[in-house]
Amino acid sequence: SNLEQNLVYHPNDRTNIGFGVNYRWIGLNLGFNLGFINNDNDTYGETKYWDFQTQLYLRKFVVDFYLQYYSGFYLENTSEVIEKWPDDGSYYIRRDISTYIGGINLQYIFNHRKFSYRAAYLQNERQKKSAGSWTLGGTFYLSGSDGDSSFIPSNIKYPEIFNGHHFNRSASINLGFNGGYGHSFVIKKKFFFTISLVAGFALGASSIRIVDEEDDTESGATVDFTGTSRVAFGYNSRRLFIGFAFVHLFIRSNSPIEKMWHIYNSGKIRFNVAYRFSIKKELGLLGL
Repeated sequence: SNLEQNLVYHPNDRTNIGFGVNYRWIGLNLGFNLGFINNDNDTYGETKYWDFQTQLYLRKFVVDFYLQYYSGFYLENTSEVIEKWPDDGSYYIRRDISTYIGGINLQYIFNHRKFSYRAAYLQNERQKKSAGSWTLGGTFYLSGSDGDSSFIPSNIKYPEIFNGHHFNRSASINLGFNGGYGHSFVIKKKFFFTISLVAGFALGASSIRIVDEEDDTESGATVDFTGTSRVAFGYNSRRLFIGFAFVHLFIRSNSPIEKMWHIYNSGKIRFNVAYRFSIKKELGLLGL
């Protein structure tokens, strides 16, 4: 399957606003749906979901947890793959398609005395000098998708897509190792830009259910690729924090059918404004 023969299903995303409280590595955050912004169900369809994802930024470790379920998708590249689709900005909508993922990513931070993820993403520390660190760890993910009928539309431009196999269910499990590097660039002890990338390989197994006169399930062992990228930037003084943070998960799982694979993306963008209150213990400072 080449790049022109991909099916890109996407949920109808939501923009939320909220508030939270953090103390050390513990945080509580509440988000609320903005109905006047998220008023686009007529275009993209309605997505029902529950999404629990959290990042624990400890001094020596970073732990990512994912537990997500989404139901209701639209085909983002509709006009590119469906024959004679009207050029009116509409999309092919599948209310029956659902996806799920659960998993964990654990990383050890080697240079944790000088490099702080907490300063950029948790707002309870300050990193006052530029520094970076290598990381090493492992991942475990279980993911899948399901639909009432084939994920491949009947009027698709490329009948040979996915080698002509029509399927309505997929599942994969991955267990692997990864490593990477993160770095924070600090200007005048207050302005920062943090970037990191973790990538690795995983061994796993996957299956798909073929839709035809006799439903058949194909399964097999796989070698998969996983990656997590993070970007954060902003202003971090002793009292005030203002910044953007982005975390993105990428999983590429091979299929038991030759030249087929599934790609799963999950991302979170946050804009934070935080004020620090005085407590008896001083705020952690790195790079003194």
